Amino acid sequence: MKDYPGCTRIIPANKPLQLMTTHTPHFLGLQGKNGFWRRTKNMGEGIIIGVLDSGISPGHPSFADKDMPPPPTKWKGHCDFNSTVCNNKLIGAKTMLKAGSDEKHHKPPIDTTGHGTHTASTAAGTFVNNITVLGNAMGKASGIAPRAHLAVYKVCDELGCQTPDVLKGFEEAVNDGCDVISISIAGPTGAIVREAGGAGMILTNTEKEWYFTQADAHLLPASHVSNADGIKIKDYIRSTKEPIATLLFKGLVHHNKFSPSITIMSSRGPSLNAPLTLKPDIVGPGVSILAAVPPYGMPPRILGQEKYKSFYFMSGTSMATPHLVGIAALVKKVHPNWSPSAIKSAIMTTAQITDTDGKPIVDHTQSPANVFDMGAGHVDPNKALDPGLVYDIDYQEYISYLCGLGFEDADVNNIINPAPPVECAKVKVIPKEQLNYPSIAVPIQRNISTKIIYRTVTNVGKAPKVTYKAAITLSSGMSIEVVPSTLKFTSLNEKKTFKIIFKREDGDIAAVPTNPFGFGELKWITDSYSVRSPIVLFY
Repeated sequence: MKDYPGCTRIIPANKPLQLMTTHTPHFLGLQGKNGFWRRTKNMGEGIIIGVLDSGISPGHPSFADKDMPPPPTKWKGHCDFNSTVCNNKLIGAKTMLKAGSDEKHHKPPIDTTGHGTHTASTAAGTFVNNITVLGNAMGKASGIAPRAHLAVYKVCDELGCQTPDVLKGFEEAVNDGCDVISISIAGPTGAIVREAGGAGMILTNTEKEWYFTQADAHLLPASHVSNADGIKIKDYIRSTKEPIATLLFKGLVHHNKFSPSITIMSSRGPSLNAPLTLKPDIVGPGVSILAAVPPYGMPPRILGQEKYKSFYFMSGTSMATPHLVGIAALVKKVHPNWSPSAIKSAIMTTAQITDTDGKPIVDHTQSPANVFDMGAGHVDPNKALDPGLVYDIDYQEYISYLCGLGFEDADVNNIINPAPPVECAKVKVIPKEQLNYPSIAVPIQRNISTKIIYRTVTNVGKAPKVTYKAAITLSSGMSIEVVPSTLKFTSLNEKKTFKIIFKREDGDIAAVPTNPFGFGELKWITDSYSVRSPIVLFY
């Protein structure tokens, strides 16, 4: 197949991938008298969010369309449900299962796991009053962009997610006219224990996870305990032939005083495939997120909940993803002409690196988090709307980047199709670290004493005439200089290019640092803006 026209890469399809709100709108500054929604009169109207997941529970009140406008004229998709189920909120629903075979798939995209319903409602669920689970988290549930439209693509089922189905879902979402795509692809907690015949589960933290526990949805009765308590439980089980236990519910206890903080489950960097594109980009809420679930499947229906009024807690990077998707939708609503790169830049360069007490964000061990833990920081929707400067990446730069990665002409042309074909031999390629990304990752080889990185910023602030000054910090081992150190703009959308010069402080190009990484940051500052980029040196 690799020689077949249009084929860029062969990905094995026999290994299934796995699927991996009520208070977060307030925590993120969206709600309230001076919140984002009221201040900007922006809840994502006219934006279409595509959700690639396990389907949706269409009759859920989170997907009602009261006061929702009809979809924009650019929408080209359709709904596999009947007309009484799809509406101005849920404008599209398709099943992508078996996309890589000749087998027909006529089943509607009903969510049988709960995952897709949860993520869709987190991104764009409408307002539902008086929601609680067993008396916890009482409040009004909504998504981050509650007036955005939803288009759902079922690419996963109870067995996981097949790669051809996921790729087909991407293709359909783009062709249908989706503005933002949410994809949270990892499995139901405790499934292996249940399949082995277990009646319940005690989930014990590792020593690295230490004290951290979280609410989660399980297939079995389950208790989460700290590492220290887990050791005591194991010692007790070994001490008697007939161990017994009594579980006492003492109410909800708020133990973790650090907010936000980085959990053990959060994805860490650097990227193994492209370490010079710093990952993760950003972090967002993902622990104990209360959002919609079906009245069937996983998690099980909670006794006392009315039919189609089910909400439940879930935790994971899958829950953080739709938060960021909703925020991207809000930014795109205000800046419809911004590219995806500009929106990403706005979200990253305005992120917070301190918690609600003004102290550095910590990880699960309560140690200060670094860029491999949190990327640029924790998302701040209010600041992302007006970032001052953005690091944009245009179409031609991506071609130069792909050619610089060593792709063959045929591969590059398959990626950029239907654009005109290119020849990489005639393209001015750029090294990986020179991509105009909002974060900066720098390889420092032993035989090189100086390294220069280039970046270009665009003035998108409120003032056409403005001057930014550079402020830069870096861990020891290298000196650093920004040229020019002042950027003077005279108009909106004006671009300025600068370079960052890294030099070894001791001049010894053969010296090997004890730490393989160096960390720092670059800020472009005015009275109104602070545009921050994290820096990582790879020795």
